[in-house]
Amino acid sequence: MISKKTTNIDWKQIEEDIYHPWFSVHFKLDGHTIDVQKGRISATKSTFSIYIDGYIKYEWNPDNFPIITKVWYEMKRKVYKKKEVDTLTKIWGKREVAKRYDFSKTYSTFLPTFKNEKTFLRQFKKLEGLEQIESEGV
Repeated sequence: MISKKTTNIDWKQIEEDIYHPWFSVHFKLDGHTIDVQKGRISATKSTFSIYIDGYIKYEWNPDNFPIITKVWYEMKRKVYKKKEVDTLTKIWGKREVAKRYDFSKTYSTFLPTFKNEKTFLRQFKKLEGLEQIESEGV
């Protein structure tokens, strides 16, 4: 395998190839091999799966495997949904509900898939030290 640093030319080629139905690209980052493969959710929707050293393991978390914070998609959500906030506000009133609950709380989780091309490209273009790996003869 030939390894080279990613450049603008590489990103242009990746941006062109990303719409191909069997898109696949391989990177190296912090001593790990990162494989990106395009898959199908339905006839019109696709997803990009991120494999680290050939695996996706859901037991990985940022504490025991910190590279996932760089290459996996971070999904952020509020703890309380709008409907719950409205219901609690009706029950307790604005002032009391503000004392009892913190509606600004959020949580995040890391997912090994990206739902569209733009979020995948945006996150991976920002990575420092990312190298593209190309197979010989392909």
